[in-house]
Amino acid sequence: MIVFLNPTLAAAFAAIAVPIMIHIAHRRKIKQTSWGAMKFLQELLHKRRQRIWIDQWLLLIVRILLICALVITLMRPVIRKHDEFLHTKTERTGKAASVILFDDSASTSVGRTQQRIDDMKELAKAYLKTLKDGDEISFIKMSEINMPAAEPLFDRTAVENIIMKTS
Repeated sequence: MIVFLNPTLAAAFAAIAVPIMIHIAHRRKIKQTSWGAMKFLQELLHKRRQRIWIDQWLLLIVRILLICALVITLMRPVIRKHDEFLHTKTERTGKAASVILFDDSASTSVGRTQQRIDDMKELAKAYLKTLKDGDEISFIKMSEINMPAAEPLFDRTAVENIIMKTS
């Protein structure tokens, strides 16, 4: 099933009217002028006129398809399995989604007499106190930045326990 992450841009399909209006406005009206040599060129002009007509219509179709492709791309289509809609994930009850990026590398304590990691733990705990129940919290350690991210937590005490166990 295809789902659009930005369906409000579907209104941009109205932009298809622009190349159609340009096509209609620039249609050339052929003025016929009778002169002697013209009767020998009638067949050549007819073939050329057909080729120009086909070229114009192909150009119009290409312009419309480009606009459609651009609009669909901006609408951000995503293919999702039917199972993803049946098994919904935990819904957010809070209003905030926060990320705590914790620098637990060795460089945080280099050249300092006091352990810097303890100060960072206190700052993270103080930030957790500003959040409300149900707010989404992602805790990421810099030492594990290249690993797949864990699911966000909704329990502040669970995140605080993880912070305290961080060395």
